[in-house]
Amino acid sequence: MNSNSSPVQAARTLPPRSFVAFAAILLLAALLTAFTSVHSAHAAYESDRPGVSSPTGGSNASWKPAPELPLIAQFFTQDTDGSLSEIRLQVNDSLPYEFTSAALHDRTGVADAPGNLVAEATLDFETEGGETWAVLTFAPRLAVTAGTEYAIVIDPHLVSDPGNTVSFPIRGFLPSNSPFEAWHERPAGWSFFSSAAIVMTSTLVDTYAETAAPALEQNVPCGVLPGVIPAVSEGVLYASTYDDVAKAWNVTAEIQPGFLDDGAQTLSWSVLAEVVPCAPNPDPEPKPDPEPKPEVAPQPDGTGTAQKPVTQQQATAQLAKTGADRPSAGALPLAAGLGLITLAAAAFGLRKLTRASA
Repeated sequence: MNSNSSPVQAARTLPPRSFVAFAAILLLAALLTAFTSVHSAHAAYESDRPGVSSPTGGSNASWKPAPELPLIAQFFTQDTDGSLSEIRLQVNDSLPYEFTSAALHDRTGVADAPGNLVAEATLDFETEGGETWAVLTFAPRLAVTAGTEYAIVIDPHLVSDPGNTVSFPIRGFLPSNSPFEAWHERPAGWSFFSSAAIVMTSTLVDTYAETAAPALEQNVPCGVLPGVIPAVSEGVLYASTYDDVAKAWNVTAEIQPGFLDDGAQTLSWSVLAEVVPCAPNPDPEPKPDPEPKPEVAPQPDGTGTAQKPVTQQQATAQLAKTGADRPSAGALPLAAGLGLITLAAAAFGLRKLTRASA
């Protein structure tokens, strides 16, 4: 199809079934355009905030797990509710440093183990300001709860050298009541390693919903109450009721779980709406009475045939026509005289013939 041809020109070249489908697509596109032009969707927006970070106190040290250890774990207690976007673990920048894997576990109800798996992390590595970080991200983001103890379970073996392990900077010799502990897995099971914390930060993401005012239906026929059209907002549930006394739609917005209100959102509206009465129909013009039908004259066979009324003009015309079809009174003597003359001539001719033959 020529790229410069119009949709109508393109449609003319389509077979019948394809033309119907093409027309339906055009109609749907027009409806969607009209809808979005009246009421476009309002997307939620996000805002980052700091999550849990390792303490700045204690002594600086490094933790390079023994190669025979399958896994290590960093325990920490979450201090606020939120949606976990990422965790960053610092690694010593002596190459290589890319380790195998990391995952988040929930230690609720578990005493001497990392607890239940929440989600595997996607690993990436960055170097910023001379420091190298392992960046753990989760898809979808994870909801974390204040007061809950979690564990970052790490396979520290290097991707390029599985017989060797990565080295982590740590803050050691923390108080015994510290929310951070380092554990490692031995053949006999998990055991406490140190009141230490791998240098780490985390980021929480808050998702805020945005509300929007509703709209009143337009071009509503008379006698029909205009409806209210709520906005389309991510993370918002709208409800509407009509107040017959106030003659208005009352619309409310409810922020859904997983979304927050930033305190600047409007949560209720009142939209005036009334039924427009229809104008009364004008009185119709009076119609003339119909002409009476003529009576049906009886016929010899007992039936009747309706006769149309004859006007004076029609009767005069019919009489003139009938008279024209008959010979006039003055024409009859002339015709009779001509006939007698013809008969006399015939008799005279017959007489002469008779004499001649005698």
